[in-house]
This record gives sequence, structure tokens and C-alpha cells, in this order.
Amino acid sequence: TTQIKVTRNLAHYLNLTSMQMRQLLGVYQYSELREEALITTFFRIIDIHNEKIFRVRYEEQSELDKLRARLGYCTFFAYIQPEQVTYDFDFAKYDQRLAANVFFGLANAEKRDNISNFRYTHPDGTIDKLEQGVPRSWDTFTRMPKEGTFHFTYKCSPQDRKFALRKSLLHQYGKWKVDVNEDLVTWWAAANEAPEDVLEFLFWMRAKFKDTHKAFEAFDGPDGNGVLGLREFEEGMRQLKCKKFKGKDEKQRWTAIFRFLDPSGEGQVSKDEFLTLDTFWAEVEFSIF
Repeated sequence: TTQIKVTRNLAHYLNLTSMQMRQLLGVYQYSELREEALITTFFRIIDIHNEKIFRVRYEEQSELDKLRARLGYCTFFAYIQPEQVTYDFDFAKYDQRLAANVFFGLANAEKRDNISNFRYTHPDGTIDKLEQGVPRSWDTFTRMPKEGTFHFTYKCSPQDRKFALRKSLLHQYGKWKVDVNEDLVTWWAAANEAPEDVLEFLFWMRAKFKDTHKAFEAFDGPDGNGVLGLREFEEGMRQLKCKKFKGKDEKQRWTAIFRFLDPSGEGQVSKDEFLTLDTFWAEVEFSIF
């Protein structure tokens, strides 16, 4: 189309921030055009550490897989913000096998359990849920299977994040050199990465409190210790008169929200973990306004 032709002709003149890339993608109505637009301008991005801002614009897994196939799985890789990213790696393909191995190394440094909801599908279609966990032998690239498909989602608590390592991997495999501190990253999340009840809790919370910091303080109390246990969270929901989930399964839904906010599975939610709700709110505000 004319739009894509113009983008191609101008691409070498452009230097785009991730937010500008997000806005550019909004110009294109069809997924095929958004794909071509990103392929054309991807290497003109000047803040690749914020790439999740535009990556979440691709809501369908199939769209992301097409981009990964064309750009390369180690090029279009969520090095800085891999949280809640889902992959299906075809181990028969070298590029995808290498990208999976990068994730194994990252998880070993941050937390092995960050690789979640995994399964391995053999070439004959047999599904192995890997009940004993992801095989440690796969940490060595040459010992990984060269067939089958590996599915997983990556999760990580802010306190487990190894930002220096993420930057190093981005430089080593993605060939991008990023010289920024962690606090300069615009942390982001897609609304569809959170369960519906988590979003309902977020909307209720932002309607009731000025910001997420104030909400956490209300749950933690004046003599709080900076973390929330499940019982403390439930008591806070009662005291703050949250009626969003009223019904016979109310407690189970509260528990599910708490578990989502506790990706480390330690049984408590830190303030940093609670504040990750802001990454979803950023996407909601951008989408609305």
C-alpha cells in the first residue's frame, strides 16, 4: 500500500522512540501492514529497552511469531522486559533453540521457577508436562533436543530481576548496546497479560485511591512491614469494602489476585510487586487517551 511505501522510503531518515513506534503502528488498520511497518523500521528504534510499549500492540500470538520468524528469534527477543511473555519454540530450528537457551540462562540467574506453564510436545504430538521441571541438561545448548516444541510463559518479581544481565544478553545476542539504568526503563504490560479479575481489582483500586502507592499503604496499614500476606490482603479487601467480587467464590477470586501479584510464589506480596499493577494501568491509560 501507499502507507508502507512511504514508510520504506523514509525509514533511513527516522529515529523512533518506542512510544513513537507504537503510534506509528496505530496508523495501520491490518495486521499485515503493522508487520511490514515494524520490519521496515525496527532497527531505527533508539530506546530498545522500552520495546514492550509497542510489542503489546500485537495482541495475537500468531502476529508476534511472524515477527520473530522474520526478524530472528534472538533479534526480536524480550531481553529487558520478558515478564508475561509466552513462547512456542520449535527446537528443530537453531535460532529458536538458541533463544530458548538464553531464557534458561536468564531463569537460572533470576529464578528457575520464572519459567512457568511449560510443556514439551514431541514430534509425534505427545505432550510431556515435564513434571520434574525443565531438564537441567537443556541449560547446555548442545544437549538440548533438536526436535519438538517447547511452550512456556516467563514471569519475574521485580526483586528477582537481574537488570545488568538482561542488558548484557541484549548486547550479546540482540546486538543492541543499552547504556541506561533500570529506573529509566518505562516498565509496561499488556492488559491481556493479566486475568480479568486482576484488571477488575486494578480499576476498583484506581477509582478509590490517588495512586497505587496509596493503595498499598492502605492494605499494609500504618504499622505495616512493607509486604502483604494473603490473610492481610483478604482483611484489607474487607476493610476497604471491596464488593467487586461478592459471591460464593469471593475468597477464591481474592486468592487468585494475590497469587498473580506474587509471581515468586513466596506467599507474600512486596510493595514492588504490588506496584507492577502500574504497568497495566499505563497500557489502559494509553489505550483510552
